Amino acid sequence: RELSLTDSLTGVANRRSFNETMDSEWRRCARDGVPMAIIMADIDHFKDYNDTYGHQAGDLCLQQVSAALRRCAVRPPDLLARYGGEEFIILLPQETRDGAEVVAQRILEEVRALEIAHARSSVGPHVSVSLGMASVMPT
Repeated sequence: RELSLTDSLTGVANRRSFNETMDSEWRRCARDGVPMAIIMADIDHFKDYNDTYGHQAGDLCLQQVSAALRRCAVRPPDLLARYGGEEFIILLPQETRDGAEVVAQRILEEVRALEIAHARSSVGPHVSVSLGMASVMPT
């Protein structure tokens, strides 16, 4: 059962695990009257990275980025999951918008600190991520 909820490459939760956890955390936050936030992270120009450096380097990049994201989702209720190929999602139950913005800023700093070269990125010389965030009060 645990394997079916874990991404084999990165070791973080997979999309199925996220969906199950999201459902239960939504109900719990609604019951307790507390907010929740979600951050979606997408590695910029990852297809170009794979095309330039190869799939083995791409896998290593995914592992390094997921480890950086894991350092940002540190509270017991937080969940980091691989949502798609180069997409990750972080569930932050009981987190305010301001708190989620702090986590998002930390994500940008952690990924930037990896300094993984990406010669074909139009964003900069290193691997970077784009983030989207939502903060809600479940009902």
